[in-house]
Amino acid sequence: MSDFTAAHIVNDKLKVEVSGSSLKESSKTQADAVAGTLTFGAVINQVEIFNADPTNIGTFNVNGFNIKVPPATPWEGKVEGTPRNTVTVTGSTSYIVNRVG
Repeated sequence: MSDFTAAHIVNDKLKVEVSGSSLKESSKTQADAVAGTLTFGAVINQVEIFNADPTNIGTFNVNGFNIKVPPATPWEGKVEGTPRNTVTVTGSTSYIVNRVG
């Protein structure tokens, strides 16, 4: 699994440094969301989330579980539940989600 080693804003853009990555596909951000939902190419078993919003708690629904991530904070883990290839996001206006494993 990857480790978020740093995340900060540079020239109004989020810069995230990741080490040890085992990404299964490209990272998804709020720019990839359709009506608040990110769609990946396969079901999600393990996920990395970075809530880059400096103010708002983000709620990330992965496989039917709501994962609440504080502002400017990473979260990672295995997610069971009903396997899906989508992540629905509310609350956060800026985020990065990776399907890993």
